Amino acid sequence: MARNGTGTYVLPAGNPVVAGTTIDSTWANPTLSDIASALTGSLPRDGQAGMTGPFKLADGNASFPAFGFNGDASTGLFRPAAGTIGISVLAGEKLRINSAGNVMIGSTSDFGEKLQVTGTTRLNGATSLLSTLAVTGATTLSSTLGVTGATTLSSTLNVTGLSTLSTLNVTGATAFSGALNVVGNLSVDTNKFVVLAASGNTTVGGTMNVAGATAIAGQLTATGNFAVNVNKFNVTAATGNTAIAGTLGVAGLTTISNVLQVTDNLNVGAGNFVVTASNGSAALTGTLTVGSAATMSSTLAVTGEVTAPSFNATSTGKLKKNQKKLPASYLVDFNKLTPKQFVWKKGAYKAGLTDFGFIAEEVAMIYPEAVGKDVQGNATGIDYGKLTTILTAKIQELEARLQTLEGK
Repeated sequence: MARNGTGTYVLPAGNPVVAGTTIDSTWANPTLSDIASALTGSLPRDGQAGMTGPFKLADGNASFPAFGFNGDASTGLFRPAAGTIGISVLAGEKLRINSAGNVMIGSTSDFGEKLQVTGTTRLNGATSLLSTLAVTGATTLSSTLGVTGATTLSSTLNVTGLSTLSTLNVTGATAFSGALNVVGNLSVDTNKFVVLAASGNTTVGGTMNVAGATAIAGQLTATGNFAVNVNKFNVTAATGNTAIAGTLGVAGLTTISNVLQVTDNLNVGAGNFVVTASNGSAALTGTLTVGSAATMSSTLAVTGEVTAPSFNATSTGKLKKNQKKLPASYLVDFNKLTPKQFVWKKGAYKAGLTDFGFIAEEVAMIYPEAVGKDVQGNATGIDYGKLTTILTAKIQELEARLQTLEGK
């Protein structure tokens, strides 16, 4: 007869035999056939055949796993809880899969993510994650990283290939030596965030919030808001632009060593803001609000409004030589200045509004020193502060004439 439901084998009827019983074929053949069937249904130790039904084991534990090895009884597979599988190595649990399908490596604590790695992690091939990536230990990726869900880094992440992320939150030291693309928000909290791309762009499609030390050696493009909070933010691109399509808010020390373009508002709060581009412009098409020190060593072009408690043009005598009274020749053409009323054309910041002032191209013919020009040499704006110098000299000249006439 076959084994019962618990696996116990029972000899067929007529067994065991009574002493003195004659062994004949009517008893022996059915008994031997039954034993042969039971042996055939057993699992061969030499691996000649496999199981034809479920392979059932005891639960076991990390020290004595249910499925182990002859030479290493403390390494193997066991069942730590209902609906849970554990893998132990030398009596220590190293990996667990629970009933929710979450995989925990390096820890048995479940934080709710499908893959949870505690400790140093290294991925050498292209890695694509379609949902959330959470890193709590040191992680090194030597190839491409693609994440379409939220990414939270609370420890070190090193990526040497192209990285494409949805939302990126950084609270630990993070280094990218390749191009970084973030299509959602990028938040840098209390530690260091570094992009060392020798070429390629760092692109942020959402909001970028920086509260920790952040250095970007390649081009930075942000199409959403860009906020620098209480710490240091450096863009040191040798070439290329730093382009921000949203608002740039600066409350900490911020240094940009190349071209800066902001198409919305630029707010400088309680920290320093420095643009040290050796060539090119710092261009702003929205509102510029400065509440602290802001330094531009290159051209700042603002097509919107600039609001500040005061404006101080660099004018210290320490930087000037050959100082002398303004030559009278500057006053000869003063009357050639033609104040005009006009309406701003379409495309200008004040399109459609009536205004008054001078025309830069006309002033350039009289006082070229007072006119700003683009890289092609075309007149673009007027330094009205310089015109006040000429106006002061003209008033002084008229005052002297008046005093002479009154003396007569």
